[in-house]
Amino acid sequence: MLSFRDFVRLGADQQYAQSNPLAAAFFRLVGPLGTHARIRNARVINTLWGMDLNGKRVLDVGCGHGYTLFWLARRFPGATLLGMDIDAAQIAGCRRATEATGVENLHFRPGVYTDLPDDAAYDLVIAIDVLEHLHEDEAMLAKIATVLRPGGTVVIHVPLRHQVQRRILPAFRAHTVHDHVRDEYLPHEIVEKVTRAGLQVDRLAYGFGWWGELGFELNNLFWQSRLLRNLTALATLPIALWAGYRDACSRLPFGNSMVLLASRPHTSGRVILSQSEIG
Repeated sequence: MLSFRDFVRLGADQQYAQSNPLAAAFFRLVGPLGTHARIRNARVINTLWGMDLNGKRVLDVGCGHGYTLFWLARRFPGATLLGMDIDAAQIAGCRRATEATGVENLHFRPGVYTDLPDDAAYDLVIAIDVLEHLHEDEAMLAKIATVLRPGGTVVIHVPLRHQVQRRILPAFRAHTVHDHVRDEYLPHEIVEKVTRAGLQVDRLAYGFGWWGELGFELNNLFWQSRLLRNLTALATLPIALWAGYRDACSRLPFGNSMVLLASRPHTSGRVILSQSEIG
């Protein structure tokens, strides 16, 4: 499992993307202010735990700030990693970070999944909180199946449908994300979509249980006011980090997100988990 120190340091490479010296110093000391991205990236890293990616090609579609990619690049210097994102500013920040840190096996480029070639070139594809932003989520899953080598692995992290998420504080019971194009996913829905794309579902687990939700809500108290939210996030950061790490390293019976491990079969057979396995 990911160590607590590495959990705290997830995202610290973004210090080199900061134009404000105070912000850069903060990132250098304690990493980013938020824990939400840490939790979901740590859950993905823990899902990959035990795999040897040296000599493998890895693609992160919708990589954002590249938290998982920077960690994997250092752990597996023999791997070749590529991050793609539609946000050119985020890609520019990631490129500055790779140059400043000297990570030579990690590359970033702006783009979307439709820019990918159709050849099966990757041993591992990662998509963290991307599908809920796309109307054409099944088209992206089909493209992932195309670029994945037979026997290759895909890890997908998505939020649970917000209407059934479990919140702690009353202020968050009506919390939604404005740029989600659908009401997120139920377990059987994401499994069915991945299976229709021609991928074999191997495992589905939950993230953001009670502790992860606590870390998220502490980080986002007064979420309608940026100033108050940031001040509260700073004051509660030690508790939020501890709660987030506990969540990311726990096996949960239920949570507000899901991480799905799938693979491209060597044959055309498709497997779907039973209802008892997907919760």
